[in-house]
Amino acid sequence: MRRPVSQGNMPREAAIRRADAPITAIGSTTCPHCDARTAGRGRTACSSCGRALTISGQFRLGGELDRGGVARVHEAQGPEGVEVVVKVMERTPLNPWQVHELFARSARLLSTLSHHGVPRVFGFDRSDARSFLVMERLHGSTLWDRVKRGGPLRSAEIDRLLRGLLETVAYLHANALIHGDVTPRNVMFRSAIDDRPVLVDFDGLCRADEQALASLVMTPGYTAPEQRAGEMTIAADLFGVGATVVYAATGQSPEKLGRIGEGLEIDLGGADLSPTTRALLQQLVALTPARRPKTARQALGLLDVAALRVARAPRDARRSSMRRVMAVVMLMLACVLVVSAFALANSTSRTATRTSSTY
Repeated sequence: MRRPVSQGNMPREAAIRRADAPITAIGSTTCPHCDARTAGRGRTACSSCGRALTISGQFRLGGELDRGGVARVHEAQGPEGVEVVVKVMERTPLNPWQVHELFARSARLLSTLSHHGVPRVFGFDRSDARSFLVMERLHGSTLWDRVKRGGPLRSAEIDRLLRGLLETVAYLHANALIHGDVTPRNVMFRSAIDDRPVLVDFDGLCRADEQALASLVMTPGYTAPEQRAGEMTIAADLFGVGATVVYAATGQSPEKLGRIGEGLEIDLGGADLSPTTRALLQQLVALTPARRPKTARQALGLLDVAALRVARAPRDARRSSMRRVMAVVMLMLACVLVVSAFALANSTSRTATRTSSTY
């Protein structure tokens, strides 16, 4: 979980959009401005403060799902019963301006994105004392919870997870954006049967020229060493992806795993990993950016080469088998020809001998 400087933990989408969270009854709405509960679906204004009950003119707050040090998250409904969540940021003297700037900036940037690995944003709104970010509701669990319940993932699942995360950060990087906090708690799934990862908690989302604020967001074990020193680049996201997949493969935070050898590689032990994935993870979690892949696309290219080899293996095996069969057939034909030639030679010799005897 990310930890802004001098603040409690931010609420994470990992916990707030859990599948078993009930939807608030249609007839009950929470006022987004004063938190009063107002009965009656048809009401448009709060019976307590008199302000509008909707956010962005169409989303009505339901019950609170989770609360952190500086924000809370509510379930909500939009037109035609669309399920969403609303992250509510309080503007109080207890919250430093950096936290509010991170929230507003991430909302602005997130609203420009469209990718299966990024939650859809439905709106952003402000009042005098609060800001509201409306996002799609994900009904799956977090990667953290999935591993805690079911144990480390198997090789094929790990490969799909790694590819999905790399594709998402590659999309972000192509748009000149850095997530800044890729962790198991910030990876969710849209349902219990959907294994495509979705990155959430974009409070640290930044552009290359906005690194100072993003460097406030850190998670022990998943934050790259250079990011802890205040340097934010795409290499930091790659480290986060690698560290997150290491957790999925081992069930442990990378900071709890030893580093071995001259290269200080993570000790992955008996994790169920293909040789290619194991090698790529070691590159991604290298302590220095120079030893990591230069881009997410380059890392995906390494996976593609390995996948191509695997796809070609059965075909190459069949070809090799056919070549062996053909070699055996040719050898048998050669033997038949040799025997036939020898038999023909003997027959011709006997015929010539009989002819000579006759004369």
